[in-house]
Amino acid sequence: MEEEPTSTIRTVCAVLILIPTVIGLMLQATVLAALLTGWKVMRNNSFYIIMAQIIGCNTSALLIDLYMVFPLTLTGKQYMGDSMLLYHIPLFIESVAFQGLLYFSFLLAINRFAIFLLPKINSKLFSPRGTVMISILVWIYVITILILHGVFGCEKKFSKEGFYFWYDCKNRNKGHFHYADFMDYQGYVIPLLMSLMYAIICLQIKISRWNSTIDNANNVEIRFLSQTIPLSTLLSIQVFAFIFIPQIRVTGYARFFVSPITTFTTLANDMAPPIVLLLYNKDIQKYARRALCCKSNKQASLNSTSRNYSSKIFMQIAKKTTTNEHV
Repeated sequence: MEEEPTSTIRTVCAVLILIPTVIGLMLQATVLAALLTGWKVMRNNSFYIIMAQIIGCNTSALLIDLYMVFPLTLTGKQYMGDSMLLYHIPLFIESVAFQGLLYFSFLLAINRFAIFLLPKINSKLFSPRGTVMISILVWIYVITILILHGVFGCEKKFSKEGFYFWYDCKNRNKGHFHYADFMDYQGYVIPLLMSLMYAIICLQIKISRWNSTIDNANNVEIRFLSQTIPLSTLLSIQVFAFIFIPQIRVTGYARFFVSPITTFTTLANDMAPPIVLLLYNKDIQKYARRALCCKSNKQASLNSTSRNYSSKIFMQIAKKTTTNEHV
């Protein structure tokens, strides 16, 4: 018979979940405030359109952690019962948040790949309108595959003894293909594709530097690229943690500190985007200060990766300069 988690183990794990959850929500709120304040500029930028949805996924996941993961870990009691509204719908929202994070991170990688290697396609495919349309298709796809996951007999649950999310697929048999296998294969392939695309982008940048063909616009894109690679790396770690951690056979009380690793990696992944943006993104820093403390005159951002929008700004500056010369 397996050991039950003691009250001490529950308290320690619950605190380890609660602290990053609260910090993560504060960081998400700061970035969301920055996005709302600067949205008139940022909505012209595919990077921010996609990143806003990633932040939304992170925030939703952290709210579910606060609502469900923390209290169930601490008490071991499913206080909301088996209610569709209070238990199963929040679990579905958590699934949407995770899959949304996966696919929008993938979309961001495709966007970066197109900017550096397929600029003509990028200007058409990832225009503000194009990015919104693609995003709608991504949401439709994510919700559809998760509904099908349930239709094919997989129910998401949270383990009150192991402190992690898992899928209970009762009709899944080894040696026979199941829809859950399709979901797993997506989880394997997407991080690998993202890694491959980022490797090709880095190689392209290195070649461009050797040939001295890097311009100011590309330097801006490189700064944005440096903000996306760490996020994809963490996402890959999270996906592979879901794959390999359950395979680790640990007995005794040590299992209560091994099995929640998937939960802790998820928390790290949900905290990473706002941390990276607040530390390295000048637009987010500027609008966060404006939203939270310091009001300043509104001005268009020159850190945008939207080249059409940037070109308009430079044209306006050129016109003002010409006017001043004639006066």
